[in-house]
Amino acid sequence: MWNNRLPNPNQHPAHSPGGRNRRVAEAFVKTGRSIKELEDELLNGQKLQGPITAEEVNHMLANKNMEDKFPLFTAVYLICKGDKPPSEFINCIRSHPEHMVKA
Repeated sequence: MWNNRLPNPNQHPAHSPGGRNRRVAEAFVKTGRSIKELEDELLNGQKLQGPITAEEVNHMLANKNMEDKFPLFTAVYLICKGDKPPSEFINCIRSHPEHMVKA
């Protein structure tokens, strides 16, 4: 039984950051709409921190000419921006330099 002063998490699916991230990410993949549109619609204009962080990290990597050393960060940024489909992320993992066999 829930205390009247505490929110019931089942009634507030966007209550936690993980809940917001999951809901927007799921809608992003299923609908193909932009993260901005989905934030406006699903979060009443609140912003997710992930896309902002991805942009900042990628900007820093680009300035240091290090994007190729951190391809997963770059892939997340490009997906959030809409320049790469989410389905391509698995290929980024498969071709990550750490997973490549060295002769």
